[in-house]
Order: sequence, then C-alpha cells, then structure tokens
Amino acid sequence: MVKKSEFSKKEELVPLFRIIDKEFRRDFERRLSEYDLTAQQGRLLFYINWNNKEGNKVRQVDIEKHFQLTKSTVHGLIDRMEKANLVNKEKEENKQ
Repeated sequence: MVKKSEFSKKEELVPLFRIIDKEFRRDFERRLSEYDLTAQQGRLLFYINWNNKEGNKVRQVDIEKHFQLTKSTVHGLIDRMEKANLVNKEKEENKQ
C-alpha cells in the first residue's frame, strides 16, 4: 500500500518530467535546425542509423510501422531526405 506522503512525492515529479521533456525537445529541434532538419527527419535518421549499426536494412514499411505513419507521409519524408543527400534509397531484391 502506498502512503499518502509517498504518493504526493511521486505526483510532484510529473510536472518536473514534463519540463525536462519540453526542454529536451526544444534543444533537439534547435540542434536539428542548425542542419536544416525537422524533428521528424531527425528521428527518422536516428532510427535508420541505429538499425544500420545493428546490421539491419531499413525498409519503408519498417518506418511506417515504427512511427505509425502512412505510406505517402514516409515516401515524402524519404524523397526530401534523398534530395538533401541524407539517405540513399535502394531497391529491394525480389525473393524467389
């Protein structure tokens, strides 16, 4: 059973976590803007880089599922990032 004083202390942390989250997001977006990147592009690049380090190829459908984005949204993101020389698209070899 949680004591009332313990619950109050935990409740006090919630606004602090919100402040930390907000400041982290601001800093992240500020740093990305120095490279003319959006937050979504930054998250996508991080995801691709992380998976490549693990030896996994990232497919468009993987991005759609992971970020819960539509096919057209991901296609647009990837196209803009490819034009900016941030990613290279490769055709997937057909498995037979």
